[in-house]
Amino acid sequence: MQNKDISLPSNLTSYQKEIERLCFRPDDKDLAKVEILFIFGSSSSLEEMKKAVKQVLSKAKIKTLLISGGVSNKTFPRSEAQVIKDFICDILPKNLEIILEERATNTLENVLFSKKIYPKLAQCPLCFISKSFASGRTFLTLKKHLPFAEIFQKSFVSNMCSKENWLESERGRRLVFGEVYRIKTYSQKGDIEKTKELAPLLSLFI
Repeated sequence: MQNKDISLPSNLTSYQKEIERLCFRPDDKDLAKVEILFIFGSSSSLEEMKKAVKQVLSKAKIKTLLISGGVSNKTFPRSEAQVIKDFICDILPKNLEIILEERATNTLENVLFSKKIYPKLAQCPLCFISKSFASGRTFLTLKKHLPFAEIFQKSFVSNMCSKENWLESERGRRLVFGEVYRIKTYSQKGDIEKTKELAPLLSLFI
């Protein structure tokens, strides 16, 4: 379901802290143990993503870069993974192992398809990079399907939607509440790890 099709509750401000706790997961500061950098595909805010990648590379001795993302626009037949690789190639170390997963069209597929082509994803400390408002859902997806992995995070602001300003525009409210809706839906389907932080927000769907 698209964000525009989700009914937006009128009392979001009453649940601001609970929503932010669920959706905007805080970044990890100590990345020294990280060996794999896992980038989730996106076609927007690539400059902000690149800054996040550069920060991780400066803090961790990354051995493998895994970028996952398929073709999101049929009129532009390049995969998100390839577009991201080309966009950030000038900041990547020369000896870095680079793996592209080019079939995934959503976060669950990002994880499942990447795990299939690169089994070490479940064995080595990894840092994922995603949009800040989607970092909570992304983490829960990873935890569900890589239960024994040590997971770190670096997020970036996308679509000008941050923890500080999401309530100020209808677009921001729809983006973030869309994440709450997806976490509820995917938890019920068993696609992501269940979290107790969702419980206080279930009344928003009544």
